[in-house]
Amino acid sequence: VTIEAQAHGTPVIMPGQRRPGLFAIGKSVLQTEADWYHEGEFIASYAVDSLGLKTFAIVAPATDMAKENVGGFVETVEKSDSTEIIALEWYFPSKGMSLSRQFLRIREKAFHRLFADSLTKAKVKFDSTNFEKLWREYLDNIKMSPAYKSGSIDSNAIEIKNIDAFYFPIEDGTIELFAPQYAFYNFRTQRFGNSGWYNPEELYKHRQYVEGMVFSVPLKHSAKTEEYDNLAEALKELKNIIPDQWHIRGFDAASILVEQVDIGFIGPVQLADGLNNIELFQFSTGEQAFDEENHAGQNLWLMNTIEGVVQEESLDRRKIILLEQQKEDAAAKKKKK
Repeated sequence: VTIEAQAHGTPVIMPGQRRPGLFAIGKSVLQTEADWYHEGEFIASYAVDSLGLKTFAIVAPATDMAKENVGGFVETVEKSDSTEIIALEWYFPSKGMSLSRQFLRIREKAFHRLFADSLTKAKVKFDSTNFEKLWREYLDNIKMSPAYKSGSIDSNAIEIKNIDAFYFPIEDGTIELFAPQYAFYNFRTQRFGNSGWYNPEELYKHRQYVEGMVFSVPLKHSAKTEEYDNLAEALKELKNIIPDQWHIRGFDAASILVEQVDIGFIGPVQLADGLNNIELFQFSTGEQAFDEENHAGQNLWLMNTIEGVVQEESLDRRKIILLEQQKEDAAAKKKKK
């Protein structure tokens, strides 16, 4: 439909369509939200530039959306020489799926890093050739210990702290499949996600597993704006319902067209010119900026969960939380010595 519309010179507004590169269909296609790739870039920038995190692991579904999210995230992280993607694990989302292999492989890589750090601290020379030999010898010594033979050693009981953050882009409707599994593998790390986590009811239902999760969204489900209040009031009078994300998208798309007509752009050619020149637009839940080249939204928002309740992310509060964790880890390390 979009291709046919463009062939006839009709401009197309695409609310909720976030696949990168849709501008290639025609010069008068407008994506009202940031695409999947930019979403990955956005939250990676927050993690690296705003929070100063250095090491990351990713667990993601092998879907078109997640591949774009991951591509943007990885590219942003790897721009800096001081940051690193330690692990990238893929899975196929399905009912009853198990992520044990993915998380166990990440735990193994984390243990490898801990062991390498201990060798460096002990001034033991090693390289990629002899590291595996040293590692196997280390494991053999553990297996010979009385604690291991008695079954009192459980590697999953060891909390992993040397990965600064995980990135978990998920598909819509998979919170219940994903969230409980992560909790079992005992990582102490900041977690980031994509818009697939934006389901307040599911997040509250699984609140014991998602506390502190930070995720990106291309639009908010509500806001204290005049535009949102007008939409909410109209829907209440007409159907006695609260706006959902698709009401918001439809309202915003119509608002763009109405503004162009109010300006004086009549007909497909003039409307296309008007849409192509939009730089900023006040949507019902926030201001959107548009990229001049690909005609797609650029702004995203960060949300988090506190006791299962979704709220906007605060950089200052997040820094305080991370600092408190660092202090706790330092105190525990000191006590252990």
